[in-house]
Amino acid sequence: MFLIPADMLFGAKATMADWWIWDQIPVTIGNFIGGSVFTGFALYLTYGQKKEASPATITPGTIAEPGPVS
Repeated sequence: MFLIPADMLFGAKATMADWWIWDQIPVTIGNFIGGSVFTGFALYLTYGQKKEASPATITPGTIAEPGPVS
């Protein structure tokens, strides 16, 4: 991202269109894809998939019965 504009300052035969087409657009697309993949992978490793509680794990003694509080 730096070399083409620096070369342009020193007289290289590159245009702004060359810079955008061959530098800025591929870099932006690569950053978007790489950031999405690596951020998504890190979040997946951190939080994983949510697991649903199965009905068999709730036993009658775990739920409070309605009634007066003593």
